[in-house]
Amino acid sequence: MHIKDVKTYRDFLNFTNESIILCNRIAQDVDYLDLENGDEYEREYDDEAGTYSDIYQYYIISDNLAEYIKRFTNEILYYHHKYDIYIWGITHYGTSWDHVPITIKNIN
Repeated sequence: MHIKDVKTYRDFLNFTNESIILCNRIAQDVDYLDLENGDEYEREYDDEAGTYSDIYQYYIISDNLAEYIKRFTNEILYYHHKYDIYIWGITHYGTSWDHVPITIKNIN
């Protein structure tokens, strides 16, 4: 698979051949989370509700996956400096990753 073939979150994980660990409680450590990628204030805006999308799930990821996210996406990515780990902030919930599209940056 090539990065240009990636259309969904599942495709992205398959492309990177990396694993993730769900860890929603890590969000309680906000004093230790530094935004590394994406802009948490430029998340999808819901005109009807007048709000931005929330982060519903937090995943601990490898350094390698963090590099893929920074290189190829604008996904929300935090670095937890107390534990020296990366956290991927996911803004959707309840849909299989096989069906959730991911936006890949333009690649030369």
